[in-house]
Amino acid sequence: MDLRHEQVAQQENGRIEGRIPEEAAEVATLKETVLQLEEDNKTQRFELAVARNHLMQWENSYYALYNLLERTTQEAQQEVLNLERRLAEMYKLENARLHGIIVQQLFRINHLEELLEQARGGFIA
Repeated sequence: MDLRHEQVAQQENGRIEGRIPEEAAEVATLKETVLQLEEDNKTQRFELAVARNHLMQWENSYYALYNLLERTTQEAQQEVLNLERRLAEMYKLENARLHGIIVQQLFRINHLEELLEQARGGFIA
């Protein structure tokens, strides 16, 4: 029986020893796969860092443009208010000038009417 056990053990050892090169090759393949995955991970981390950097640059540009637009909008609104004030002032000045002209013309008309009355009175007398 010991001989039988020894033969079975030798067969088992032979089978195990036969599988060692296969398993060694599989381990080597797994090591290569792990190394490749680690390299891919490094590459992806680098690409992610680059993408994150680009995103931050885009975000900074966006906020800079937004602030510029906001400032430009406020400046434009202020310019509109200034123009409205100037226009109102010009309107007041022009209105006052026209009022002065109208008053002068009314005085002239009154004066001409008085002269006309005097002339009529002179012809009647």
